[in-house]
Amino acid sequence: MSAKSAAAAVRPAATFLEAWAVWMRAQSMSERTVDSRLGLVARVARRAGVQPTELSGLDIAEHLADPALSPGTRQTYFAAMRAWVGYLQLVGVRTDDPMRTLRPPRAPAWEPRPIETEHLAALLAQPLRRRTRMMVLLAAYQGMRVSEVARVRGQDVDRLAGFITVVGKGRRVRRPPLHDVVLEAAATWPREGPWFPGRGTGEHVRAGSVSDTISDLMTRAQVPGTPHALRHWYATTLVEQGTDLRTVQVLMGHSSLATTQVYVRASTALARAAVARLPRVA
Repeated sequence: MSAKSAAAAVRPAATFLEAWAVWMRAQSMSERTVDSRLGLVARVARRAGVQPTELSGLDIAEHLADPALSPGTRQTYFAAMRAWVGYLQLVGVRTDDPMRTLRPPRAPAWEPRPIETEHLAALLAQPLRRRTRMMVLLAAYQGMRVSEVARVRGQDVDRLAGFITVVGKGRRVRRPPLHDVVLEAAATWPREGPWFPGRGTGEHVRAGSVSDTISDLMTRAQVPGTPHALRHWYATTLVEQGTDLRTVQVLMGHSSLATTQVYVRASTALARAAVARLPRVA
């Protein structure tokens, strides 16, 4: 055993999780990703009854085999565990690779799942608290993720020029135009500080809080889907109104056009119009 490995052997496992968190932040990963990965590794270790640094391939496989996990979640967890093992190898804590015998889970067959425009109208017709209504408007009319909604500050909203600054995944910044309905609603909101502060923290609420708020509203209004379906509605409706995919990609903050296409449901009306334009030969 090298001096580096010997030193690693006597350090508490929790120290390596803390160091991994610092390392991930140094790679410009979001706090949401850092927290999610740390929580996952801790859960897998508790379930297996071992230290996080001692997880075996079987321990990881048993967690990934949980039937309650969706294909997408299983794929995300696999990537997170591979990142953890890779970090342990990088710093000399492990020389083996417990992930070696595990194959990446099959990618889920993603399909667009926008809510219907009638469902959005039903949500906004409910008796809503002021903050709940704004959360729905930002998700639907600005196409924002729940994590992006949670972080909105007054200074992000340029009322004069009609733009909102959004910091998305990978800390990518975009400035989509404000829809009139959001601009009108913003007139009575603070010009500084978080729009959705956490209780007693002075900081913004968690993304999960925004998701729970909109989910509860959808349940009350008997609207099917998830809060993310509002973002799908944004992309799909833009395309149905004639916006080209490249512009939608920019508005959504996607790095790949292929990702944008996943969000856009083919319009039945546009499909019929397209078929009707085929030349009649027979």
